Amino acid sequence: MLQDKVVIISGAAAGIGKAAAELFLREGAQLMLVDIDGKALQATAASLQSTRVSFCVADVSKATDVQQYLQKKPEYFWHSRPLFLQCRN
Repeated sequence: MLQDKVVIISGAAAGIGKAAAELFLREGAQLMLVDIDGKALQATAASLQSTRVSFCVADVSKATDVQQYLQKKPEYFWHSRPLFLQCRN
């Protein structure tokens, strides 16, 4: 169902966000994981062990940070309509 779709998950370092990342990756999605906790986010991305996972340390309440992760993988946004999922622990 999510094969090759882009999913951007904020709050992805732990809890519901991490669980969502695991589920969507199993369903074939390309993931952009976002969180303000860089250490935990990097650990989550590494634990997923997939080339379909990118991550960016960012505060989604700041426009400059949002632009940073949107520009990190611009090819994600040219070929499909991304799904944004915001998770808060």
